[in-house]
Amino acid sequence: MSAANFIKDTMNGLKEAQHITVAFVVIVIISLALRIWVRTRMIKQFGWDDWTMVLACVLYVTYSGVGYTICEMGIKSLTNPKIAAQLVPYTRASAALYSFVMIFLKISVALFFYKIFSHRPVQRIVIWIVAILTILSGLAYFGVGAFTCASAKTYKAITGKCKAQIPHEIIFAVFSCINIAGDIAFASMAVVALMTARLPAITKFTASLLILFGFFGGIATIIRLYWTLKPVTGLTYYSVSVNLGRWVAIELGASLAATNFGTIRPLFHAILEKLRLISTVREATYGTAGNVSGKHGTRRGTQNRPGTGLEADEIALVTNIKREVTVDVDEEKA
Repeated sequence: MSAANFIKDTMNGLKEAQHITVAFVVIVIISLALRIWVRTRMIKQFGWDDWTMVLACVLYVTYSGVGYTICEMGIKSLTNPKIAAQLVPYTRASAALYSFVMIFLKISVALFFYKIFSHRPVQRIVIWIVAILTILSGLAYFGVGAFTCASAKTYKAITGKCKAQIPHEIIFAVFSCINIAGDIAFASMAVVALMTARLPAITKFTASLLILFGFFGGIATIIRLYWTLKPVTGLTYYSVSVNLGRWVAIELGASLAATNFGTIRPLFHAILEKLRLISTVREATYGTAGNVSGKHGTRRGTQNRPGTGLEADEIALVTNIKREVTVDVDEEKA
């Protein structure tokens, strides 16, 4: 590849990364605004999971600004190599912000699921494990990314110049794997709970669809991990670095937006009703004798016969899910 083509391809890649960054910033802001509106106006449930998500999104917008600047400086460095030396503080700030965006994102998701599964010991333990491992690995990555000479990508010819480079790559890979495992764990718990809970079919379908959409961020993490671990040479360093930056932007933006969109099921449901694509289920059979039909589906009556431990668990699960994904009764009457 000629020098001219190399500069052109790298420049185009950096500009594409800038466009992706701007697009996801807009999407994340819209998704956060919708989440806040649904949680405060429709469900009337705005808790610590929502506040930590707000913080994660604010940090993400800041991260995106730094990333956009890095791309801009990278473009200029192609014709003026002296600018490359000025990138160090920006790349360190980017690493620090990335770690905290992911930490607060996972804390938000963990808090949300903890409310759903507060009555189930096994799920609570899994949630705690995911949250703690994410925080610890995220802080470790923050340390090596923000306070050492290590960079996101390097190649063998210069690796030996920074003793922290190999630990940096290992910690980054571990941090990524924990995020992927956490996404799988949360998505699996949510889908299984919705499929087994006695809820209206449309509630199960829309909620599961939005939750699975949230797993897209995990897919982006897998692709980003591939570019993180991909060996490079002096000839491929820039192209791999550009691809890594592109997928980091997609990973964070998609994860935040998908998580926010996953909480707006009531709005999605209301839109489908307005379009007359569905109708609200007013009555349904919950199961056996002692059942009571209600506006949010049906609830199991306990006045006729005592419930078993399994039935109590189901009642708690349905109650928790409805509290987080169902429109407030007063809103439906309005």
